[in-house]
Amino acid sequence: MKRPFLEFPLLKRELVGLLRTRRAFWLLFIAVALSTLLPLLGWPQGQRAAWYAYENTAVFMVFFMTQLSVALLIIPAFTAGAISGEREQNTYDLLYTTLLSPWSIVFSKVLAATGYVLLLLLASAPSVCVLYLLGGLGLETILQCYLATFLAVLHSGLICLTASMRSRRTSHAVVRGMVWVVFWNGGLLMLLGLVLVLLSEGLGLFRVSGIEEFLVFLLGLSPYSAIGFAIFPEMPTRMVAVSPFQVYLLYAGLLSLGHFLYLLRRVRVPDLVMSRRRERRLARKGASGSKRIRRPLFSKLLLALGEGGFPLLRSPMFLKEIRSEFFGRVWYQRLIFWVPLVIFILLTLIDKDLDAKVLPVGEAALALLVLIAPGVAASAIPREIEHGNLDFLRGTLLPLRAILRGKFLAGLASVFGLLLAAGLVLLVSPHFSRAGGWGNPPPRHEAILWCYLVSALVLPLALLFTVSVACFFSVICRRTLGALLGSYLTLLGIFLLFPLVATLLWGLRSGQGRSFFEIFLPAANPFMAYGVCIEGFLHNRNVKDVEAVLGLFVFFHAAGSLALLALSNRLLERLRLRDR
Repeated sequence: MKRPFLEFPLLKRELVGLLRTRRAFWLLFIAVALSTLLPLLGWPQGQRAAWYAYENTAVFMVFFMTQLSVALLIIPAFTAGAISGEREQNTYDLLYTTLLSPWSIVFSKVLAATGYVLLLLLASAPSVCVLYLLGGLGLETILQCYLATFLAVLHSGLICLTASMRSRRTSHAVVRGMVWVVFWNGGLLMLLGLVLVLLSEGLGLFRVSGIEEFLVFLLGLSPYSAIGFAIFPEMPTRMVAVSPFQVYLLYAGLLSLGHFLYLLRRVRVPDLVMSRRRERRLARKGASGSKRIRRPLFSKLLLALGEGGFPLLRSPMFLKEIRSEFFGRVWYQRLIFWVPLVIFILLTLIDKDLDAKVLPVGEAALALLVLIAPGVAASAIPREIEHGNLDFLRGTLLPLRAILRGKFLAGLASVFGLLLAAGLVLLVSPHFSRAGGWGNPPPRHEAILWCYLVSALVLPLALLFTVSVACFFSVICRRTLGALLGSYLTLLGIFLLFPLVATLLWGLRSGQGRSFFEIFLPAANPFMAYGVCIEGFLHNRNVKDVEAVLGLFVFFHAAGSLALLALSNRLLERLRLRDR
């Protein structure tokens, strides 16, 4: 007898279609290969067993934090097109002709979207078993870390599916999903923490009874703190009986249930019915069927400069992107400017030291640039392929170099509001700071000018390199999913995995290669370069090394961006827009 409740034909189609691709095999291979590096590089060499058991706890922390970061970074790429991709292919309403129940549709999409990411996490489990043999962590703690990671993946997948349900394009869903994943997995904790710190600095809130217990509960709003306190449980147990790990389980479970119920309710109504409801609502308000598109001031300025013949901006492809894509709309420009501006202002109010005002803003701006820019730039050319616009691009007789240049400039313009917000805060906040530091700090005006110089070089070059990587994968990939995965994994490897591996290989225990480690490694990473250059100069460390780090950073990222753009142009000419 058939059991319709347990039959999910849509799940079989999604999973089989994904697992048969070459991308799935190579991602699984890379995940297993990278997970084996940690136990191989961190294997003890003559240390005492008791001492290494203590060090192995830190290795576990690095492994689980890196694994969680990779999972949260790639989950929007897997899930953003689950429903918006059906709309782009005009197959979403056809799901209702299959007589599938809403439960079957939602459950299949959720499990297919997150199942492969969970498979990647399970593939790295043997490396954890090898580290377990070295001691330092119990089996129960390892299971708790995996439980928090799996729950974070499931929760983030539901968040991205909700964004995909509310979007008509995959690129829209990727940006929305990435923003909400960051917010619900740590952004809310940081925002509430900033508010509490500001209130405590100004009103002495920590004198209130019970505030420590509330802060411990607050730490349960992020999977990172849940894993951290699962590995090091000593501190919270002295304050409250409930640990941040238990709080996170409840927090993520409730949010996952809420997103799942929303999807279950929303999937019951086809898009056709929703559009008719919207038309009736507009008719009751007396609005016409065609809504006039409002453009923000920044988009109007770019269009005016481009149509006026301004160099670079007069590209027809760039003007087309500004007119038609979502990053040229009012809601996006307001969101990308005002939300980071408020966050950056709150960061500068925590402390009055110069480095405490500049460093958090710069690091937060870099993190947001790396998260948002690839979601826009990586889908540039695959989006044209999926929408069937290749013949239109060929008919325009535009050179391939002009097409790539327009897409690249559009990727830069999509996050210009974020860069502008960071620039305004970094321009004003140093004047309301104190000198601080130790030793013989430089004069105030020299310190402020140095902060301006470092910010003006590191932030734009990091954005330039990030968009160049995204454009490269946009050229070599036929699908938006492949371009997004390639971009995020490459940036994750350069900005996170490479410093970790380099630290394990060229650790400072023996002192050999110290100058190479302190200069070359920060120069290859914008996060490290920004921190080393600001702190090194303000605290009057080796100024020549700081200048060398900044010079190498400018050279590496400028040369890398130009090389990636030249290679992308060459590949685009060879593939002839994939007209094979």
